[in-house]
Amino acid sequence: MKIPMTCAVLLATTLTAHAAPKPHPPKLFAKLFVEGASWTFTAQHVIDEPDSDGSKLHKTTTKDNVTCTSGDLGEVPGGWIIAITCDGYASPVSGTYVATSAGLWRVDIDWDRSTKSLRAKEMLIGSTPKAGKRELGDEQSGYTTYIVSKHAGGWCFANMQALGDESGWMLCISEKKGLIGGNAFMAGAFVDDFYFGQTPRY
Repeated sequence: MKIPMTCAVLLATTLTAHAAPKPHPPKLFAKLFVEGASWTFTAQHVIDEPDSDGSKLHKTTTKDNVTCTSGDLGEVPGGWIIAITCDGYASPVSGTYVATSAGLWRVDIDWDRSTKSLRAKEMLIGSTPKAGKRELGDEQSGYTTYIVSKHAGGWCFANMQALGDESGWMLCISEKKGLIGGNAFMAGAFVDDFYFGQTPRY
């Protein structure tokens, strides 16, 4: 039986449309960009606080648990957007993240949703990552330091701020598991570190 030309074209178009794979974020980030994904970690809260005369530091360590979730998954021209939320003392890592074929960024809530406005120098980690460190800013406005490092079979990326006191956060990810750990810290009159999952220690 011969299939009419018009039907054959429609059939071929339909098969092609269904066979074409839907684009996804780069493999390193893909498991972060899943609606409702959740990770739970054991955690440690470490505080180093000087005594009254500043001659000695007293360390206090407490154990905790942290849950991080992904939600509000969406697409933007040339990329994908997700909100990652971690509870308790891990909240500094919470934010809105955007992935493109080039890499991963964290954006402000009022971001214009245009991947063209993402600046390469503010990329957290590339889709094909390389370990390294770069510093932006000056003494007057403060410094922002971006760090990328290998850890526990995955990769970690950090954003650290310095203007007098210091603060920062880090997330660690792997292609197989998505989020594997992270940390947050503040250093001023005392040092406050919070570690969860598999993450480097300061």
